[in-house]
Amino acid sequence: MVTSGCGVTIRPLQIMENKPITPALHQLLDYGLGAAQMLAPKRLGANSKAVKLYQIAGVAFLGVNVLTDAPYGLKRLLPMRVHQAADTGFLIAMGAATFLPAIRKDDRTRRFHLGFLALALTNYFLSDYANTKDPEALPMPSIH
Repeated sequence: MVTSGCGVTIRPLQIMENKPITPALHQLLDYGLGAAQMLAPKRLGANSKAVKLYQIAGVAFLGVNVLTDAPYGLKRLLPMRVHQAADTGFLIAMGAATFLPAIRKDDRTRRFHLGFLALALTNYFLSDYANTKDPEALPMPSIH
């Protein structure tokens, strides 16, 4: 922190000090985003290459979510830090996919892609991946 000559305290820019999305909510949002990846592009009339890309990405996205050790994971094998690393890689890949001809040259697909990417980035940056005590989680039976 820096205090100016007139007594105003200025804090350096920090990326989202208060992260309101708990692991439970993050996981529920991920299930919705994964389903959107798998279903929306075809319904919106995206080209076949983009539809296939999104279906593959959706399966991978949902697979990580199902295996995450968080309130709504079905087989809790991956710690939340691994989930976060997977999300980071996923967002980098989806950002790069923006430049693929199947997305870049198709207006409808590009609009969906950019909207989806914005939602996924928002979920990522507002999520508190380090929160290990999530009181908002609903009870969920574990599957063995």
